[in-house]
Amino acid sequence: MGGSELLSIKEAKGGQNDSEPEGREQEENRKRTGREQEENRKRTGREQEENRKRAGREQEENRKRAGREQEENRKRAGREQEESRGTVDRQDLVAKRLVKKETALKHVSSRQTR
Repeated sequence: MGGSELLSIKEAKGGQNDSEPEGREQEENRKRTGREQEENRKRTGREQEENRKRAGREQEENRKRAGREQEENRKRAGREQEESRGTVDRQDLVAKRLVKKETALKHVSSRQTR
């Protein structure tokens, strides 16, 4: 094949022999890029949904934990208050017993001095 025969083959195909593979490649690249963008968009959407659900679960767990801690603190405060009240009551009881003993001793000693 000489140069003139090559030229006639190009002309027979419409003169697009060299540019056609480039056009196909560009079209394939464009389609591939479109598919990749769509896959990335879907993946990003899934990840965002997963993150939203996880954040919701964590928020619910934190709310429940805070409620449990608040209840435990309330009970502990009640126990501590009850214990301190009991301590005060015992101290009062001991003081009253001492007063009674002292009063009784005073009565005994005043009778003895008469």
